[in-house]
Amino acid sequence: MALLSVWGILLVLLGHSGFEEPVIQQKLHYLHSWIYSFHMPLFFMVSGYLFSLTNKSFMEINPCKFMQKKAVRLLTPYVVLGVLLYGIKFAFSGLSHASRDFSLATFFKMFVAPGCEGSTMGYLWYVFTLFIIFAVVIILSRMHVDLKQTTWCMIVIITFWAMSAILPRIGWLNWNTVCRDLPYFVIGILLYRYEPDIQLFINRGGI
Repeated sequence: MALLSVWGILLVLLGHSGFEEPVIQQKLHYLHSWIYSFHMPLFFMVSGYLFSLTNKSFMEINPCKFMQKKAVRLLTPYVVLGVLLYGIKFAFSGLSHASRDFSLATFFKMFVAPGCEGSTMGYLWYVFTLFIIFAVVIILSRMHVDLKQTTWCMIVIITFWAMSAILPRIGWLNWNTVCRDLPYFVIGILLYRYEPDIQLFINRGGI
């Protein structure tokens, strides 16, 4: 799993190293599409795997302590880096071709809706989305939705992907992105559960 994380980081770096330029996207269209088809879902899957690895029972997690720890590890760097990025973007706004809104309202809004128009926080969407996913998983466990059980995992996967397809665009709390990517987190949980069977299948010559 650590190796998968390394490959994921390398693919993210490659995917953002010039691929945003239209000319490069046209010439390397298939490589660009291949990388963007799975590199971020991979990170959510790894997070779900590690979440399952480090918690034998989701139902016994102390929600307050758990979310406090995640706030320190995810929200603290999210806010600090967000303020730094805002300051840098503001200082060099005259040299940028991108349109930014540096109003006070947008400054506060972008922390809870990083993809909002004029935001300078778009680069940090993954960190915020992962925090919200953890919060949703903990809320589900309080509702007695045990994601250690395959049936519940499948119900959650289908439900959130359906919401992702049906709901209109909701920027607050990155909700559309949460609905899209939480299923990959749950797939990571399933991967941990069935890893011995998957490994046995691979060792027997399975694809």
